[in-house]
Amino acid sequence: MKKQIMIIGGGSTGLSTALELAKLSGKTYEIIILEKNFVGSGQTGHCCGFVRNFYNKKEMIFSAHESMKAIKKICAESKELAYEKKGLLVIDSIQNKATMKENAKLLRSMNVAVKYLEEDEINSIHPFVVVKDSCAVLDEDAGYVNPKLMIDYLKNECLRHGVKILEHTEVVNITQEKNG
Repeated sequence: MKKQIMIIGGGSTGLSTALELAKLSGKTYEIIILEKNFVGSGQTGHCCGFVRNFYNKKEMIFSAHESMKAIKKICAESKELAYEKKGLLVIDSIQNKATMKENAKLLRSMNVAVKYLEEDEINSIHPFVVVKDSCAVLDEDAGYVNPKLMIDYLKNECLRHGVKILEHTEVVNITQEKNG
């Protein structure tokens, strides 16, 4: 009997994790996704499809940045999907200038394309944006991908690579057994 890898949750994270594991392990493991409702019924299916790097914790920045790279790669390989780069402008009070600069520095240290901006630079980005006493960080690579199409693509790719997807399956207990 093959060893099993169980993934709890059939959103974009669970599906993409299962897909990568299936590609890496070949037929060594049986990979199973357990989804309480239906694939894409949680946060992924309810989001507007916006993908961004702007976070203030290394772990979240790393995860978001890796996800964005994977999404862009998937979109480049798919005829149905497109990544639309839009950018994300996060505006705050000039009183929080030091925090915003520090966050931009952290993002740049993790190879995320961001710019720290102040009032005149913010106002020059869009003709209808007029701010005073403000600073901002511009996440240049943030963008949009259709979440329904992404979920459908990931689900189909998982199935094509032998991943079993069990929908309407609630996880009620997890136990760990030690071998030998």
